[in-house]
Amino acid sequence: MKKFFIIIFSLMLIISFSNCGDKEKDTNGKETTENNGVEQKVKKLNPKTITQDEPIPVAKIKEAFYSWENVKEITIVGYPNFFFDEGSIGSRVELLSSPDSKDVLAECNMKTADEENRNKQNTVTIRGTIDRDFFGKIILKECEFITSGEEAKRVDYIFADEVKNETKYFVEDFHNSFYGWHGKVVSVVGYYWGTTTSTTDYGVTVRIDLTDGAGGEKCVGCEMKVEPPESLPNNRADVIVKGKIKGDVFGNVYMEECEIMNR
Repeated sequence: MKKFFIIIFSLMLIISFSNCGDKEKDTNGKETTENNGVEQKVKKLNPKTITQDEPIPVAKIKEAFYSWENVKEITIVGYPNFFFDEGSIGSRVELLSSPDSKDVLAECNMKTADEENRNKQNTVTIRGTIDRDFFGKIILKECEFITSGEEAKRVDYIFADEVKNETKYFVEDFHNSFYGWHGKVVSVVGYYWGTTTSTTDYGVTVRIDLTDGAGGEKCVGCEMKVEPPESLPNNRADVIVKGKIKGDVFGNVYMEECEIMNR
């Protein structure tokens, strides 16, 4: 009888350990974090939904701002910018959000010239490689003409890491997502690296730089409204700065009209 209870107890232990292992396996591969035993989904940064008072770690805002650099190819749909009602793509074509728009959103440099005559009222679908931005216009290279007269499904925001070659994106949605962080007022949190003061004919500019930790990588430069407090070098961690994202400077996110919120 004693042996019987020992066997039953051993079986219960085996089942218990097996269940624990299954629970751990279920969480593998999920984009979740655990906080006091509660699973939470990892939230992607979206400039359309982020609030300006929600502090974003500087490494995260840098990653989001430069995320389009990791996209190799993209397929976009837009209206060709012809001077007349009809024209040919040739070796380069500019794309608009509508036939009557004056705002060029993307410029596509073609692998081979396309001389077929087309109507500006019909969309063209182009696949190409993102080269760079040029004063609010996206430049693509090694482009190929795919077809004409197609429509693209409209989306509110395109996450760069979700871009797929087979998906066709409307040029306006692509443009708005590519420049989504430009001009956005945000709060960032990071480690105070130092202050740089520059004097030019235009006046005095004071910038503080934030890293992702002591001895870490520079991520954000903040052009200040006023001089930072003198006590900042003695209290460097977790500095929260609010400002407007202006663009890129030397590989870092550059913000202007900045103010420190927690010093």
